[in-house]
Amino acid sequence: MNLKDIIAFIGLLAFISAILTVTVFILNYKYKVFLNKILDGKLTHLQLHKILGITTIILGTIHGLGMLSAFPSVLKKYTGLSGILLLSLFWILGTLPFIVKKVPVKCKKKVLIAHKILGGVIFLFIVIHISI
Repeated sequence: MNLKDIIAFIGLLAFISAILTVTVFILNYKYKVFLNKILDGKLTHLQLHKILGITTIILGTIHGLGMLSAFPSVLKKYTGLSGILLLSLFWILGTLPFIVKKVPVKCKKKVLIAHKILGGVIFLFIVIHISI
């Protein structure tokens, strides 16, 4: 197992974390009672969504910076360029919920809708990034 395999594995963990983040979000809307039984009152779905989202961002950042530092030539390929775009979008997505606390009440709904749309766009970019 070489360095590239380890960094790719961290990317796989980031992908799994992203899938779990989206799954928690969907389960809350479709199967709220089931999700509450699983969480058993220890966490809310938003807390779990936030933990998984932050984990995804951290693992994605480690993966991206690891690939960049170990293999600088990756930037010349589409995989590296899509990774930089993906990482930038992840950080924007991750900061939107914290911005919501500081915006007026009438704008909060728009920011949360932007968070949902950006999350969908990012998931699409993840699939493109993996397939390149």
